[in-house]
Amino acid sequence: MYLISLTFWNCVLVLFALLSLGAVVKVATFLATLSERVIVLFTQSGMHQLARTLLALSVGYDQRTYGQSRFLLRNQVHIRFQMLWGSLLALTAFLGLLRAAHVINSISLSLLVISVALIALRMASYFIASRQSIHQVKEQSAFTGRPNQHFIRQWDYLDELFAA
Repeated sequence: MYLISLTFWNCVLVLFALLSLGAVVKVATFLATLSERVIVLFTQSGMHQLARTLLALSVGYDQRTYGQSRFLLRNQVHIRFQMLWGSLLALTAFLGLLRAAHVINSISLSLLVISVALIALRMASYFIASRQSIHQVKEQSAFTGRPNQHFIRQWDYLDELFAA
């Protein structure tokens, strides 16, 4: 059985790993904020369909997700962008380790192939879901059974994109 002893260099390595993880979280948060601002810019510019499509293809946020509770972390756009960018940075680091071990030849090519496959999968699921929602809208009646309640709250780009 191998025991890991806490020598000075092991403690330095653990501290370096924690600092690197903190830096990755900060970078992912910054990129998530930037991505969300781009979506807000498209919404304010009147390009609603482009903003909806970008949200659906990048983080899988659509009308169905909008209708769910926003108190759940998985239904918040900012958290979804953080997860997207964090996983992309983690994948890049993993591909860097594979490159250092001479398992793959190119990090950028591998990252491109994985990203294109993910976007193609998201596009297929988005268009299948949009076709199903079109058929469901035709089958639903105009009366939903809920009284018209008006809430006054701060402007939200998601309300402008998805509220009907």
